[in-house]
Amino acid sequence: MNKVDLDNMLRREALSLSELGDHLLNGGTENDGNYGGLRLALSTPDLCSPRKVILTGCGDSYCAAVAGARAFKLLGRGVNAEAIPAVEYTRSYPASAIGTEPNNPLVYVISKSGGPSRCVEAARRTNEVNLGGLSVAVTASPESPLAKESKRIIQLDVPDLENLFGDAIPGCRSYYASLYGVFSSAIRMGEVKGVYPMSEASNMRKAMVDFPAAVEAEGERIDQQMFELAEQWKDFESFEFVSDGADMATAWFCAAKIAEATGDFATYENVEEFGHINYFAKDPAETPVVFLANYKDPSYARYKRSIDAAVRLGRPTLVVTDAPASDFIEGAVVCTIPSPAYYWQMPLAQHVPVCLFAGYLARLKGVAMFRRDLPELFVNGNNKLRNSQIDIVK
Repeated sequence: MNKVDLDNMLRREALSLSELGDHLLNGGTENDGNYGGLRLALSTPDLCSPRKVILTGCGDSYCAAVAGARAFKLLGRGVNAEAIPAVEYTRSYPASAIGTEPNNPLVYVISKSGGPSRCVEAARRTNEVNLGGLSVAVTASPESPLAKESKRIIQLDVPDLENLFGDAIPGCRSYYASLYGVFSSAIRMGEVKGVYPMSEASNMRKAMVDFPAAVEAEGERIDQQMFELAEQWKDFESFEFVSDGADMATAWFCAAKIAEATGDFATYENVEEFGHINYFAKDPAETPVVFLANYKDPSYARYKRSIDAAVRLGRPTLVVTDAPASDFIEGAVVCTIPSPAYYWQMPLAQHVPVCLFAGYLARLKGVAMFRRDLPELFVNGNNKLRNSQIDIVK
C-alpha cells in the first residue's frame, strides 16, 4: 500500500499546528497576536477578582477544558480551577456554587462554532444564577449564540486548510486553538497577579508554538511509524487510551478521533484505574492500548509498570512519550516526541501521532470520517446539537 494514496485531512491538520500557532501568536487580524484579543480579552480585574475558575464544553472542547484546568491551577496563584462537562455544569452542578459573589466563578465556555445548545445554556446559567458569574466564550464565531450570550469573548482566528479530500473537518486545528486560547488566558492570569514577569509570560506563549513545531520537525519519522502501525493494526475494532492528570485530555481526544475517523469503539482511562479495571479485559490480544506517558508527569513510574503489565498480558501496546524508548519493556511500540518547554503544555501536540495513525486507519478500513457514509446518523444536517431545548436550572 502506498502511503501517499492514504493522505487525509486528519493527517494534514495534525501536521499544521505550528503554522496555526504562529498565526495566533503573531498575526491574526482579529486577535493581533499577543497584544490583542487573546491576551487582553479579559481585564486585570476580570482575572484577579474570581477565586474559582470553571472550564466547560462538549466533546473536543471539554478535552481542552481538562487541560486548561491544570494550567490555571499551576499559573493562577491559588485559584481553584476545575473542568466540568457542559451537561453536568448546566443540569446538575449546584446553583449554590455559581454566582456566590459578583463575577465569581470565572467560567470559560469553549466551542469553536459557538452553536451547541449546552454551551449556550452554560453561559446563560452563569449569567443568571444568583449574583452571576463571569461568562467567557472561547470561540471562533463572534456572532454565534454562545458569543452573544457571554459577557466576554476570547476570539480564536482559525483559518481552514484547503480540503483536498472531501473529508469531514477532523477538529485537530480547532482543538489546538482552543487549548491556545485557554492557556493564553491562564498565562495572562499569572502575569497580572505577579506570579512571573511579562518576559516569562512571553516565553510561555512562544513555547506554545515551538512545541508543535518541534514535533512537526520529526513529522516524517512519526508519520512513517504511524502508517506502518496502522497497517499492522487495521483489523482491530476497539482501542483503549490511558493517561493521567491533564494528559487525560489527550487520552479522551485520541479516543474521540478513533471513533470519529473509523467508527471503531474507543475508551479512555487513567493510569491507576487501568490496573484496577481494564487489566482484566478478556481477549487482551484483540484490544490495543495506547499510553500517553509524559516524562515529567508525577505518575511516570506508574506508567512504566502499567505498560509492563499490558505487554505481559499480550495487549498490542503503543507508547507515545517524550522519554527515551529504552525506558520501556521490549514488545511495546514506542513513538518518541520532543518535550515541551513547559510540561503542562504537552496536550498541545501530544495527540499528533495518534491523529496520524487514525487518519491512515480510516483510509485502510475504507470508511468516511465522522461516518459520512451513513446518512442515517445525521438529522437535519446534524443540527440536533444546536436545536436541543435550552433549560436554565436555578
